Amino acid sequence: MVTIGMNYKVLAGKNETFEKAFAAVLEAMEGMDGHSESHLYKDVADENSYLIVSDWSSEDAFGTFMQSE
Repeated sequence: MVTIGMNYKVLAGKNETFEKAFAAVLEAMEGMDGHSESHLYKDVADENSYLIVSDWSSEDAFGTFMQSE
């Protein structure tokens, strides 16, 4: 199991756009081989700061996702 964390700083006023885009990506990832789960976290001290944490079966599975459309 590989856990990947990615931090994002979103432009002010673009939070809803970012959150909707994450939801669409999450939907696409649900059918991908090697993807276990992903979660989006929002920083309570900075509304424009987010963290995405994803669990994958292997680094190769995550790499395949990163190279996908």
